Amino acid sequence: MLASLRLRSATVRPAATAFNFCRQPFRAPRRHAWVAARSANSDFSTALQECAATLHRARGDRESDRPDAASFELVLALVSTHYDNIDTSRIPAFFQKHMASQELLGCMVDDILVPQASDGDTVALRPGRGVNVLAYARDQTDSTPTSATQLVPFRMDDSNTRRSKLKSNSVGRWQNLGEYNASQQEDSSAAMSRFSSVSQAGNLVELQPALVELVAEKRPPLFILFADSEHHQVMDTLNQHFPGSVKCGAIGASTPFINNQPFTLFDKRGTLSGGLVGVALTNPTIEAMALDHPCLEPVGGKLTIEKCRGNVILGLGGPDARRLESLLKNHTPAYKRKDLQLFVKVYSDDKSAGEGQEQDSARVYRLTGGDPAKMNMVLDGVDELSVGQQIQLYYAKDMASHPTRPVPAGRGSPLVVFQALDKEGETHHDDRAKDSSTTVKAPPATGTGDRGVVFGGASYNGFLFGKRAGECHVPYSSGSVTFTLEESTE
Repeated sequence: MLASLRLRSATVRPAATAFNFCRQPFRAPRRHAWVAARSANSDFSTALQECAATLHRARGDRESDRPDAASFELVLALVSTHYDNIDTSRIPAFFQKHMASQELLGCMVDDILVPQASDGDTVALRPGRGVNVLAYARDQTDSTPTSATQLVPFRMDDSNTRRSKLKSNSVGRWQNLGEYNASQQEDSSAAMSRFSSVSQAGNLVELQPALVELVAEKRPPLFILFADSEHHQVMDTLNQHFPGSVKCGAIGASTPFINNQPFTLFDKRGTLSGGLVGVALTNPTIEAMALDHPCLEPVGGKLTIEKCRGNVILGLGGPDARRLESLLKNHTPAYKRKDLQLFVKVYSDDKSAGEGQEQDSARVYRLTGGDPAKMNMVLDGVDELSVGQQIQLYYAKDMASHPTRPVPAGRGSPLVVFQALDKEGETHHDDRAKDSSTTVKAPPATGTGDRGVVFGGASYNGFLFGKRAGECHVPYSSGSVTFTLEESTE
């Protein structure tokens, strides 16, 4: 007999330095029924109606069995920015009207990912407009209280946490002394020892009590996240307390042209212009996990950092260090025109990082300044570099003739996948909205077809992925995870 999800009580006390959770972990049904749906209908309300019909059909519901009360324990949703004529503040109400749920989490992305073909082990995807939904469905006939799994939703925004916005502020500078003195008066824990890095401020984000209880779990939970671009200190906190947990998430689309807000995240309580919402799934089995950078081509061999400061490389060593310019010229004519995107993979010096697992042992950053020919480079990141770390220089090849590779997929298991779009090829939203009006409606995923239960989106701002999770905004890269939740045999 399958196990139900277990309610674990937790007292949530809002704090200035803590995550603010939506509510207490909720009791969930006994059968782990994940279903997915998508629609490309140009009318948002109709798209949700079509998704709801697909979800109920996938569950085997009869029309008379569809109650007005919450019929789903959890709904994860991605809405593409093509819906620029809707009142985004009403997105949670729209979802509650068409697919009532105990919990709703999601964000607006630039595109959803539409399955094109599958051989059972992999699935091919393409970006497209529409709505994509992944739902956990209640088994109405089962009421046994035992359980092996729980879902813990949470949210965090600037109104209730003191996260430092590392990307918005200048990287590589110390905090203004006046600001530091003010923060020290507000919180005596803000000691100068916290500011030990030239590229990072002191991290005052603490783990919320409901998540603290999960730290002792024998099997690390799986995190599915929806975030803005200032997620770094939240992710540092999650990585510190859950080093063995897989974390995957979308960095939302920039939405100032839609609703005059930098981002549009949402949960059942409403919309957020920034922050992070997510859910922790306990007792997961990770069936497949992959991080793919199909557009990157290496330039020479690995190099060693000999001098650095913050996110800036000031000196390199290695056989190819002094001939990077000639190597770049030989690799691609675009280098001469300065029309070339360069990236640097930085390998972790943390011995505990997963051996041979790219998503844990290395991170890739866009090169935003400096001159490789002079062995100095500025990386688009907030991580502190250190002498002795190895790096690999890459250039981004033209992807027009190199389609995105299929991603691993489990047979019948939920597949969550996020993709980074090419910022250099980004167009104004009004132009994208005028794309071909002959777009064919995306085929719905029922959980029983060849395409399986697929949930994913693409963003020009990239995505979050890995156990030592960080952001990835390499064009056309994808991070995917296929999982199941533990089921009891009683």
